[in-house]
Amino acid sequence: MEISAYDDLAGQPVSSTYLELWCRTFDESFVTLSKPREMAFHSGFTGQRAERQWKDRLKSLRDLGFIMLEEGPSGPFSYALVLNPYQVIKKLYDAGTPGLRADKYNALHERAIEIDDDSLAPPKCSRLPT
Repeated sequence: MEISAYDDLAGQPVSSTYLELWCRTFDESFVTLSKPREMAFHSGFTGQRAERQWKDRLKSLRDLGFIMLEEGPSGPFSYALVLNPYQVIKKLYDAGTPGLRADKYNALHERAIEIDDDSLAPPKCSRLPT
């Protein structure tokens, strides 16, 4: 996946935060965010502002539509649902979202074809025209 496109779209480096979430997902694409300091560290943030920077990246990913965030026992950033990145990128590309370069979208499309992911394919016709 052309993950640097995420950084281009956000205007800041969010790909390491996305990758950390992705690595913690399983079949349901649901992630519990109960260890913010640890997750910030694994996303590449250290120091006093690590958690704040990590939360800022989560907000950017949410605003772009890559994840959904819900509140819970750990506050407003307790849970994340990681959405299908191919579908999110397609929606952003179709909307003409600034920052999404055509070459990176095309590379993503090529990669989807290589791995037999049909998320970017046009919808299939359910019946033949008469």
